[in-house]
Amino acid sequence: MQLIEDIAKIKQVRRNIYSVYSRASTVFVLLIMLVLAGLSTIYVPYYLKEYSIPAILRLTNDNIFFSTMRIRSLTYFCFMISAGCLPHLHFYNVHDVCLHTDNSDIFGIVWTDKYYYSLVTLLWFVSVPIILFYISAVSKD
Repeated sequence: MQLIEDIAKIKQVRRNIYSVYSRASTVFVLLIMLVLAGLSTIYVPYYLKEYSIPAILRLTNDNIFFSTMRIRSLTYFCFMISAGCLPHLHFYNVHDVCLHTDNSDIFGIVWTDKYYYSLVTLLWFVSVPIILFYISAVSKD
């Protein structure tokens, strides 16, 4: 009886993997990671000037080096957080025996599915308003 319930859970998770929301979310997270990697490695060290650093990221007795390092660390930290939204790319190997798919009570495949859905939904709710704000700021209607 337990085997039939496990197979039903695995089939439900497989349907979640191939859903439109899951695929769109994976592409969205990878796009955000690409933008953050470009910000952290190219834009901030080479193109960010002293007068273009936001006031909230500067201190009173601060120089340009520490300000840019603070911004680079912040963008890299956001990159690592968004990388944490993609555990399903590795942990959804249903037939492999590993820590995350073998023990279904604690860190099973259902847990990975719930973790992925929770993080990506939070990412959608946070990043979409920020993206819309920047689009409206650039268009200045």
